[in-house]
Amino acid sequence: QKYAYQYRVWGRSLYCPDTGPHAWNRYLEHHFGDAAALCGIAISNASRILPFIVLAHAPSASNNSYWPEIYENMTVVHEAPQLPYAYDMAKPARFGTARACDPQLIMSPLEFAQTMHAGKKIDRISPLTCANWLDEFATVALEKISRARQILGEGSAEFRRFAIDAAIQASTGKFFAEKIRCATLWELYLLCGTPEAANQSLIHYKKARDAWIIAAEECKDTYLPDLTYGPQSWLRGRWDDRLPAIEQDVADMEQLIADDNVDCSVDGTLGAAMVQRVLAWSSAQRTACRHTAPDKFVPGEDIYITCNQISGPHQLVTLHYRHVDQSQVWQSLSMEWCNGEHTGCIPGAYTIDNPYPMQYYFEIDEGDYASFYPGLADDLSNEPYFAIRQV
Repeated sequence: QKYAYQYRVWGRSLYCPDTGPHAWNRYLEHHFGDAAALCGIAISNASRILPFIVLAHAPSASNNSYWPEIYENMTVVHEAPQLPYAYDMAKPARFGTARACDPQLIMSPLEFAQTMHAGKKIDRISPLTCANWLDEFATVALEKISRARQILGEGSAEFRRFAIDAAIQASTGKFFAEKIRCATLWELYLLCGTPEAANQSLIHYKKARDAWIIAAEECKDTYLPDLTYGPQSWLRGRWDDRLPAIEQDVADMEQLIADDNVDCSVDGTLGAAMVQRVLAWSSAQRTACRHTAPDKFVPGEDIYITCNQISGPHQLVTLHYRHVDQSQVWQSLSMEWCNGEHTGCIPGAYTIDNPYPMQYYFEIDEGDYASFYPGLADDLSNEPYFAIRQV
């Protein structure tokens, strides 16, 4: 029963991708009546949170180590123990150094802080952009469930399942959004020693902890105390079991800040400006462009690519491309502005003797950061690349 709605959406959509929403709205209308639309929007937003966490924060590629549904807290301030994460990461291993599942497209908090500290352009999707998405999904899910509860009260068992799980997912999203901001500020603090970076990092860590407390409280009356996904401690338990480790890391950060005597390695004004830039980050890093992907390509022949921004003056555009083969390194070239559009050419020498399709995307220079096309849409339901197959 718990997964009936999930399998209805999943099964119908896999069977026919063009299936309309009526196929699953009937279920919502039957169980939730006047609150059906609110419940649909809530679960739609809540269900995007965990997949995006896995994309943006990937301390391990092993599902025997990384269980983000009931997250074993990874320290922001210390070297992480070998298990469950550090064995699978470059050193030093801590939350801020954990890379994304797609490091070509998304920066870690450390990479973002290093780039900003060096005065370079943010040339990938910022972890702060990811945090803002998680925050938005969580906020919408909580708001819609709250409105649905005003209509239905505690309602049926079906509604209680929706409401409890949406709240836990949303709290998890808020936790990761705030912890990503916390880690970004902490990594910046380690680089520049600006006290404001450390203080703001602690503020966001406390917000993350407060979000996790909500999940810990929501689960107590409904979920068994020892949910078991595997034998290790990090693969069993419940949300409230994770809270002590989060509290300890917050306390350790607070103590480190109180004891700190690090000299600033940059001008204090510059450090403060970087902190304010982190706190004010709002860009979705996406630019609308006109582009038609080629239908096919012939191995050994050049692939000509054109695009143009829909509005505003033309900016510098970089074309990133590679075969759909994760063992290969991405290639890039600067596109030329010619006859009212940006043009680029993937050389035929690159396309020959390889059986895979070609994937590519556009990076648009916005000054101190980059935006992307196609980028990630607001609902995260698109592919951030174009792909073309061989003839």
